[in-house]
Amino acid sequence: MESSNYAALFTLGDIKASGEHMLWVSVVAQSMVDASSRDRAIRRGIVAWLASEDFEFVCDLASMKHAAVRAIIEDILSTRSKRKAFKKSMQMRFLLRDYLESLMGEADLDRD
Repeated sequence: MESSNYAALFTLGDIKASGEHMLWVSVVAQSMVDASSRDRAIRRGIVAWLASEDFEFVCDLASMKHAAVRAIIEDILSTRSKRKAFKKSMQMRFLLRDYLESLMGEADLDRD
């Protein structure tokens, strides 16, 4: 995905690759995977998390837009086919991984 397309998910200000930022993006990515779980308790936990203040706090730490992340997770949760839900969650996980890798590349350039 081109960096301009990341604008739908990220608050693209002065984001620098850091371990902390990467951790919080990974937390959001895992929540998307958890939303596709066959385990109802895990999915209920994600629904509760979406309604909590912690959700927005984690999105802020990941420099991600709350509404966009919430819409993606709700879409995954509402997908009837667990196979399709899992496919959606993995697509988002890979997109977020690509994003983090692009940040790491920029961080490597900054060190030179």
